[in-house]
Amino acid sequence: MKKSILMIMSLAMLIAAGTISASAQITDRLVANIPFDFTVRDKILPAGKYFIKPLDTYDEGAFEMQNAQGKKVSVFLGENATAATMPEKTELIFNRIGDRYFLSEIFEGGNNLGIELEKSHAEKRLEKTGLVSERQIFILNQQNLVRAGN
Repeated sequence: MKKSILMIMSLAMLIAAGTISASAQITDRLVANIPFDFTVRDKILPAGKYFIKPLDTYDEGAFEMQNAQGKKVSVFLGENATAATMPEKTELIFNRIGDRYFLSEIFEGGNNLGIELEKSHAEKRLEKTGLVSERQIFILNQQNLVRAGN
């Protein structure tokens, strides 16, 4: 309960400060079977099926992630991002450092405007140690992620 209240207060402070510049670029509910553990907002999530959708608030930059049972497992903010080329299919982009994956960007198919997530504390710490971050693009193909390349 305390975490929820703290998260809501933090989100409200960011909104009040006007630091959220994203507009809803992810408009549909995305369904993805992610075949590896990954991190969103400093929370490590196990491999599995996830739903990603805009949060039902007046803030167009807030999103939520639910697990296969429909339980909210993460709320995160996204900032505007522009893809170099318009993706034909939905893309989830992860930064991989060592054997850890960090959700970085999301683009819906047919739209070169998407969202970028702020780097987590763990990702920043790993980068400071000198480990190289490798950008990995995964295409959402019938709910399954398929590696597209770098």
